[in-house]
Amino acid sequence: MPARAHNPVTACSDDLITVAAIGIVAFISTDIAHEVAGHGIGLLIAGGRSGIFTTTRLIHEPPLPAPGWRIFDIGGPAGNLIWAGACLLAQRRMSPAAPALRLFLWATMSFSLLWEFGYLMKCGLTGQGDAIALVSGLKPAGLWQALLFAIGLLWYVRSLSFINAELHFVVSAKEAGWRTRLVKLLRTLCGAGGLIACAGPVFDPRGRMEILNSGVLTSFASWVGLVRLPSRFPGYPDKTNANSGSVGRSLPLILLAVVASVCYVTILGPGISWP
Repeated sequence: MPARAHNPVTACSDDLITVAAIGIVAFISTDIAHEVAGHGIGLLIAGGRSGIFTTTRLIHEPPLPAPGWRIFDIGGPAGNLIWAGACLLAQRRMSPAAPALRLFLWATMSFSLLWEFGYLMKCGLTGQGDAIALVSGLKPAGLWQALLFAIGLLWYVRSLSFINAELHFVVSAKEAGWRTRLVKLLRTLCGAGGLIACAGPVFDPRGRMEILNSGVLTSFASWVGLVRLPSRFPGYPDKTNANSGSVGRSLPLILLAVVASVCYVTILGPGISWP
């Protein structure tokens, strides 16, 4: 008998409305991990006891003395990196029968890592931002900022490779039409996540320039490296416990994204005073 031809896995058809909802919730959770949890805990450790939480920063008065301000500044990046690690561990333990949750965990991890290492490069270029707390006061300043940029670039590139490998928990290169599916997932996740990132600062107390200064930079600018994922995706091995199906329509997830978006823009956006 002639040998059977290898048949690829049946192509998946994802519900893009649900995928968009995942992108929205993933970015909001990433931003809260940075601005609210990370900087909030950093402020407490530094001795601060009051502030205004927004979608773009934690505004506090009076200024913190050294070394408290350094602890406060690095709290945001630390919050994102811890959140990314938690999502990574959860994704690897997640059942293959939960593709929507696995996609959320992958997207949140990816958004968090690329934000922080992209931000590290920005700090090195401009001399402004949270990571400057690591090198402030060291001389020559230009050399230390260049080092920040180099470290950020190195880990950004490494993160892209790691993210691509972990994406095989969500999509299999053995699927028929995997490239088309992957491009749709990335466009939908990043498009929806980027839009809510830009909508968050609409009512920011520092003005609508924060839409550009924070919203665009923490989303679309940070994720630019993702455009290369499809071309390099086949170079990484599939996972033995990858997802077993497509992302189906989830009304609870869509509703969660709607409610979270409204609260994010209209409540956290203008600022929440604490205490």
